[in-house]
Amino acid sequence: LDGTLPWPDGSFDVVVSTEGIEHFENHYSFLREMHRILKPAGSLLLTTPNITALRSRVRFLGSGFFGRDARPLNETARHPLHHIGLATFPELRYELHVSGFRLREVRHTHIKPVSYLYSIYLPWIWLYTLLAFRKEKDPEQRERNKEIRRTLHSFSLLFGECLMLIARKVRTVGDN
Repeated sequence: LDGTLPWPDGSFDVVVSTEGIEHFENHYSFLREMHRILKPAGSLLLTTPNITALRSRVRFLGSGFFGRDARPLNETARHPLHHIGLATFPELRYELHVSGFRLREVRHTHIKPVSYLYSIYLPWIWLYTLLAFRKEKDPEQRERNKEIRRTLHSFSLLFGECLMLIARKVRTVGDN
């Protein structure tokens, strides 16, 4: 999103972005524009591929790519429709936060049965996440990290093919 959308500030109660954010170079510009066109306390419903799912994590471990095809993007495509901005759940949560939103709900859109086969990796994922999150020194962030870890270990994030994030506009961008 390189410019502004053709609506005035505060035009909508709800904005829906279905499988869109992963196609933008700059998530922050996109989210600031969604923030601008939403009314105060308006809601943003966002869906995007779930690269935090177990299946995607294992795919990345094996190939180095998160994409469904697990291969490099086509550099010669005349009209690329690539997922150039895939993001993990913690990254999306952070991007929403600094863009003036607060995450209210996390869901998944569907699950492929093959995803359950990846459950064998759960003990390692839980242990590694716990150890990684213990390194945080800031007590306030440690508390937030507990919530993030609970969400990372939720059914939706571990098995869902796509994430559905519901966020609420809470402040002017730039305010703390």
